Amino acid sequence: MADNLDKLIHALKLSKTKVRNIKKNMFFVVGTVALILAGVLTKNVNLDSGILIHELSLLLVILNTIRLIKFKTSQFHKSSTQLKNEKAFSKTKVCVEC
Repeated sequence: MADNLDKLIHALKLSKTKVRNIKKNMFFVVGTVALILAGVLTKNVNLDSGILIHELSLLLVILNTIRLIKFKTSQFHKSSTQLKNEKAFSKTKVCVEC
């Protein structure tokens, strides 16, 4: 990371987002397995279709996790150079009526 604090902020935001994503994925998979297990035990779901549903839910979890590859910190904060540019732009006022 060297001395760049923007990278530290990016790493912190990414780690928080990863933890949130892991929790969502875990609840989704455990809920799916619980529903399939209840269906199989009550003989409302065939074991083969239960396995298919489980595998499809795992694919959804993988696709949800792949979204983190495109994670951008700019979604959550602006870098210091962007803030400096905005301040400089706001100081240069243009008279529209002139």
